Amino acid sequence: YFISDSYELIPGVDTSKALDDSTVNAIWKERTLAPGQSLTCRTYYGLSAIDVSANTELALGANKSAGTFAVNEEGTGYENVSVMSFLQNTGLFDLSNVEVTLQLPNGVKTSDGVTSKNYESLATGSGVVQDSWVLTAEPSGSERNVKVIVKAKSDQTGEVEPVQLSFVIPAIEGADEIIETEPTTVAPTETTTV
Repeated sequence: YFISDSYELIPGVDTSKALDDSTVNAIWKERTLAPGQSLTCRTYYGLSAIDVSANTELALGANKSAGTFAVNEEGTGYENVSVMSFLQNTGLFDLSNVEVTLQLPNGVKTSDGVTSKNYESLATGSGVVQDSWVLTAEPSGSERNVKVIVKAKSDQTGEVEPVQLSFVIPAIEGADEIIETEPTTVAPTETTTV
């Protein structure tokens, strides 16, 4: 959680304790604004734990909807999980040819086959750009602990520190063994200007 020191929240929130999945309601103290003046208040909900790269003009963050591919009701496959990435230009100059990419372990795919997203430019101060992917896993005869690696780069920054997300893929009786290989990537399919 991030709470600005300059705005006291009522009721107070103890951010030192991990609460797992929770909801917090908050009311900001009333303030008087001059004509034309504005005040922005932000709250974040549903982000769970976010892993963030640091010390670069291209900030990369990522989170996941679950840490385990839950076995479906029929016991023949898994429920999908989702991964969300967050990009932000925190530098003083616009970034060009920005790309965010997922590297996936063997037996894990995106539902639409797309693992990369390109942005022609990412302006400084443009806010956070979010992308999400739905991941599917092939049935596995043994439990697997796998990593999905989220990478980002731009022409100006090069590749930034990647974010690794860990998942458990439970065993399904009678399923084939999945042979572990290096993560793979798929070429980007679309370019967007932000």
